[in-house]
Amino acid sequence: MKKKLRSIFILLILLLMGLTVSCKDDSLKFADLKDKQFIFSSGAGAWRTTLDIFPDGTFGGCYSDSDMGDAGDGYPGGTEYVCDFSGNFTLPVKTGDYEYLLVCEFITQEGTPGEEAIIDGVRTITSFPYGMEIDESDQFILYMPGKKISEMPEGFLEGIMPYADFEGQDTINFYILYNTGSGNAFIYEN
Repeated sequence: MKKKLRSIFILLILLLMGLTVSCKDDSLKFADLKDKQFIFSSGAGAWRTTLDIFPDGTFGGCYSDSDMGDAGDGYPGGTEYVCDFSGNFTLPVKTGDYEYLLVCEFITQEGTPGEEAIIDGVRTITSFPYGMEIDESDQFILYMPGKKISEMPEGFLEGIMPYADFEGQDTINFYILYNTGSGNAFIYEN
């Protein structure tokens, strides 16, 4: 009887081990994005928004735009528009091959838009988190390397052309975080 119980026990362990090995988890975790800084910019001018996503789903970023030609008394170094912001995404939900949905639960910013201060000879004006607007929609789509270009929104691809040359490619080879409400895209290239 003991031999039979031991055989059944070993069989159960092997069966469970087999299930564990065969149930591969291919879901995205925020920790997978922790060392990737996403950038939203047109490639023209001196503005950009950076975004860092942390392992717990929180994020932080900074928008900045410099206008060194806009100088005056007390601010010979020009004018800079800035916004430091933070927030939280819900857990990513896989919606297709190389594609995940993230929902922005909230976003906050330091200061009030329009506030001015002169710091080290530069007029600094508090702005808003450009690219992270959630007025229209709080949904973001994360496209992963390997996503077919033909399956992506056409107008959206035109917006990231300064950063990407798609000629001769069938898939993207970098990460894209797409704000579905504003149509803005943050990219991360290796």
